[in-house]
Amino acid sequence: TQTDKNFDYYLDYQFNKKWEGGAQITTGVTLEHIRYDSAVMDEVYKSDNIAAFFQYDQRFWDRLSVSAGVRAEYYRVNNHHREAETKIFGTKVPFRPVFRAGLNYQLADYSFIRASFGQGYRNPSINEKYLRKDIGGVGVFPNNEVKAEKGVNAELGFKQGYKFGNLMGFFDVAGFYTQYTDMIEFRYGSFDPNSYAYANSPQEILGLISKDQIPGIGAHLYNVPKARN
Repeated sequence: TQTDKNFDYYLDYQFNKKWEGGAQITTGVTLEHIRYDSAVMDEVYKSDNIAAFFQYDQRFWDRLSVSAGVRAEYYRVNNHHREAETKIFGTKVPFRPVFRAGLNYQLADYSFIRASFGQGYRNPSINEKYLRKDIGGVGVFPNNEVKAEKGVNAELGFKQGYKFGNLMGFFDVAGFYTQYTDMIEFRYGSFDPNSYAYANSPQEILGLISKDQIPGIGAHLYNVPKARN
């Protein structure tokens, strides 16, 4: 019997302020520390996630609502202190900023137009990046090179209310665009039993066999360069 131990320490602070003119700000910080001790991993993994965020909301003329925000996030696993490294105007910084903005405008009674833009990302979990396990002869292999996936989303929409007798409702039409960079996906195949490297050709598989090494069969996570929707 093997026991996995996971400890998660989480702290969140948020400050909100409203003004009579319709303005509102929301700001705060988030701290999270995870310690993961598993019998199927080669060491105890620890991660720290620190984020600061700010959002501004404003309503104008009782018709237009505007919202904009930014979040900066630092992330590290063990001694990998620059997991969230990002280039800003050519300079590398050890955190990742993301932005979002949106508006909603009331054109007339029961007629609304909206637009939004947002960025997002997801860091691979400790399990997704470092887990090594065999399940019924099929393996799960680590991939230390897997990176956080990033995405952008934009939307433009129109909503119109209607009333026909006692029948009331809304028509809603929207167009959107989503793009992912380094999207995290599963990849199945053969793997080097020592380095856990993906063997992506028959020549590499035959090379392992010629060295009296039996390729592992299973899957790991990797990054797809581009995906659009």
